[in-house]
Amino acid sequence: MLRLALVLLATPAVSAGMTTEPAPAVAKDVAGPVVIPPLPRSDPRNWATTNDLTADMARRKLRGIVGFALQIGPDGGVAGCKVTATSGHAELDELTCALLTRRAHFVPARDGAGRPTSGLYSGRWRWM
Repeated sequence: MLRLALVLLATPAVSAGMTTEPAPAVAKDVAGPVVIPPLPRSDPRNWATTNDLTADMARRKLRGIVGFALQIGPDGGVAGCKVTATSGHAELDELTCALLTRRAHFVPARDGAGRPTSGLYSGRWRWM
């Protein structure tokens, strides 16, 4: 049976199965520097499961870690996803970005005046 684990970076809280590292010190936007990074509205570990793998992917027992960077808009939605480190399987990389783009929702980043602004959220998704 395949298992899925999520390892997220640049999140302020750490929970089981997750690790963090600092986000970029300052991300510039039209409204000014980001002071508060975007925060997930739901548990990131629920953004994807092994049930999301195609039958072919599961049969081939594809595994790997996908590094990703999400561009979060001022509305908290994912405006873009980039694979920053490949799992070695293009299908897993593409599936990861597709799922996170659809399912991840955020409290938007805030600038120095407390206004919503764009921000970055990066991490690693482990397919096991």
